[in-house]
Amino acid sequence: MKSNEPQRDRVFFSIVIASYNVKDDLIACIESIQNQIFSDYELLISDGGSIDGTSEYISSTPIANLAWYKSASDNGIYDALNIAIEHTSGKWILILGADDRLADSDALVRAHRQINRLGVTLGIAYSDLFISSHKGVVLKKYPELDEFERRYRGGAFIHHQSAFVARESVVRAGKFSRSYMVHSDYDLMLKVLKCTGAVKIRGAFVVFNSEGYSSKLSTLWKSFAEIYRIRKLHGYPPMPLRILASYCALLTRRLVAFNRINSPFALRNLFVKTSLRRRIK
Repeated sequence: MKSNEPQRDRVFFSIVIASYNVKDDLIACIESIQNQIFSDYELLISDGGSIDGTSEYISSTPIANLAWYKSASDNGIYDALNIAIEHTSGKWILILGADDRLADSDALVRAHRQINRLGVTLGIAYSDLFISSHKGVVLKKYPELDEFERRYRGGAFIHHQSAFVARESVVRAGKFSRSYMVHSDYDLMLKVLKCTGAVKIRGAFVVFNSEGYSSKLSTLWKSFAEIYRIRKLHGYPPMPLRILASYCALLTRRLVAFNRINSPFALRNLFVKTSLRRRIK
């Protein structure tokens, strides 16, 4: 799909990162961007007012193509990302977690080549994705969009780390909703899919940390509930078997890991605390 936005001089990629008290992860992410042989990009960092030295690092370190940075309190990760998106000028936006990184030094040049090869200017250009965990890094291969939609009974589950999204499409979709704490990115992807579609591009460009906030044991219930709400809101079957199975597998892994490093009573206490929090709400 072609863009109707007036043509003007601007960078090809806007890379947007939200961070909060994760300086070491953020440094590794920035370094992976600085190592790119492709230079037609800008970097925007929206920090939530970290107290771990993040601001001092950024203000004292020369960072190529850093177009915008703020360190101030916000209303969570999606508010931080929306603030940064307001300042982007790139044709395509890539949202990274502070604990993600670009896969290699030619990741952006490869992505640029693939997007130009297809001639798309709107929607989502999604790719395969490297997934990192304590066990190592594996390559997750995504199917073409028709098959992707079939597997999930509509509402293809595209990770934002695997998606270059046209800036115009992000703006049309209304950016990130602050109604969700964990999966507003999925809601945004579904809105863009409905408005302007998506195409699969060849390659894998980002290493995604699969052990971040959304996969922690303490947030799994909230994650599950938000996926259910989002899919129902968009008119898709709320919890198809593929998503349910992935949550069951993730919950099992997290419970095993939690039990391994904590006392026998820690798991019971966690569920009691979670139950109390839900009752209070």
